[in-house]
Amino acid sequence: MWPLYRFNPANEKPLTIDSKAPSRPVTDMLENEVRFTTLMLSNPEEAQRQRNMLTAYVQDQRASLEAMEAAQ
Repeated sequence: MWPLYRFNPANEKPLTIDSKAPSRPVTDMLENEVRFTTLMLSNPEEAQRQRNMLTAYVQDQRASLEAMEAAQ
């Protein structure tokens, strides 16, 4: 979920993404966190809104890194 990458300007392709794309949705991790489970129980609409925002953020960040790596 959290990308691992290296940047070495001395290399021909300076940006290298070391991690694979997430194999599970980021929301699976949230279900194991008490603070998010509590939010889901107390305010399901807000919990869903935040889950959607986090999912979009993680996907956008991955796409940005892949685009930067491909543009080299």
